[in-house]
Amino acid sequence: MAIEIEMKLAVKDDVTGEAVESVLSDLLGGETWQETPLRNVYFDTSDLVLNKARIALRIRHKGGRYIQTLKTKGESINGLHRRGEWEWDVPSGALDRELLSSCDAWPDSVDVEALKPVFETNFVRLVSKLDWHQSEIELAYDVGKVVAGDMQVPIREIELELVSGPESGLLTLAQWLQEKLELKADDVSKAERGYRLFLKGIDKQS
Repeated sequence: MAIEIEMKLAVKDDVTGEAVESVLSDLLGGETWQETPLRNVYFDTSDLVLNKARIALRIRHKGGRYIQTLKTKGESINGLHRRGEWEWDVPSGALDRELLSSCDAWPDSVDVEALKPVFETNFVRLVSKLDWHQSEIELAYDVGKVVAGDMQVPIREIELELVSGPESGLLTLAQWLQEKLELKADDVSKAERGYRLFLKGIDKQS
């Protein structure tokens, strides 16, 4: 298990993509971006037991890899997220239910056979790493959409993930970025947005 510590900053609608990339390029000082399309399928039961327990389960398609990820309930304060995370490489986009059953964090009350896809978050990620005030931070700019059935909402956000060093590095870097761009600390994860969209679709059908 790893502890994921990250900061999410939503880009406001009136800020252009060119402005964001210009500021981030200046910040990186010549370091190159890695550009990666990411397709993420989230799974839950019909009655959304995982969501009610604040657990997220997804399979990410990244290049030629499929990565199954389980994230447990954590805490989120002013855009700073902290939670447990388990990752496994799997051979395809199908869930490996045996891995879940053998994971200490998996709730015994949830039947792994009842899991099914509920929504997707699909986006292009520009990512690089930098050293900032004694912290190593992974900097990502995500642009894409959350999709649930025939409904979708846009994704446009900056993620700062702590690789090593003090958490204060995330906070001071976020403050620096907010001085350069119109950004908002965001406590709502992509998964939470997906669930909200999924439930909205159910309401429309009823």
